[in-house]
Amino acid sequence: MYEIRHLKPASCFSTQKGGKYLYPSCKECKGKLCAKYVKDKRFSRFLADGPIKCVGCEKLFRATDFLLTDLKNGLPRCKPCKESMGVKPGRMRRDDIKAHVRYLKGVPCADCGIPYSPWVMDFDHVRGKKKFNLSRAYRKVSSIRRTSEEASKCEVVCANCHRDRTQKLHEKSRLDSSSVYVPDVVKPLPGQTWYEANKARIAARIKIRRLETAAFIRSLKDGKPCVDCDTVHPYWRLEFDHLREKTISVSHILKEKHWGRKRILKEVAKCDLVCANCHRDRTQDRMLEEAS
Repeated sequence: MYEIRHLKPASCFSTQKGGKYLYPSCKECKGKLCAKYVKDKRFSRFLADGPIKCVGCEKLFRATDFLLTDLKNGLPRCKPCKESMGVKPGRMRRDDIKAHVRYLKGVPCADCGIPYSPWVMDFDHVRGKKKFNLSRAYRKVSSIRRTSEEASKCEVVCANCHRDRTQKLHEKSRLDSSSVYVPDVVKPLPGQTWYEANKARIAARIKIRRLETAAFIRSLKDGKPCVDCDTVHPYWRLEFDHLREKTISVSHILKEKHWGRKRILKEVAKCDLVCANCHRDRTQDRMLEEAS
């Protein structure tokens, strides 16, 4: 007789002999037992030798705690030793790439000609096809050579001037949108007429709401100076820096459906209005405080 340890519904058990009987073990336990049996069978010739010593920490482990390929090669390493071997070179590689990116940023801004700290500078892609963002190069690539190749497509500019360049591209795209080719409208199927009509109406309403919200947020920035440098910048250079508990980034409110003006003002009241360059300096200071 089997000892009853946990009561489970019949649906948790596999059937045998044409569904007449149930297996004594549930599907979950049965799967674990099968997996253990298969693993022990693969490691059978090593399990017969008893505990095996790790070549890294020289501690004794069961054979199933090692990789089968390591056992066959005669260099068994336990999981902690293998992780430490992989983490250290990977961390060194990432630190080298970060240091190289900081070195490439050590030049004056290509637009205003003022030298800033590395965390204020950005890479603006102006040549060739962009493969990855250089601020995330340490996650994307494994060599300094590929980082330098991507940096050769860029100009180094400060955050404020980068905003100016992006704004010009946005304005140019709005002007060019009038000449975009629009294909002939295909006659919809009978059942799609109502859907297409309402889809256009809802899309137009969402677009109007976004434009109104964007205009309201822009009005909160227009003509206001930066709190830190006390300089009046264009609205696209200014950002809201949260000083108290942050519900959402103000720049992401446009994607939300139920944010009215009162709620926006309540969130903005938690912030200081600063330019992009000063915002970078504030963020760097906070990171250094947290690290210390």
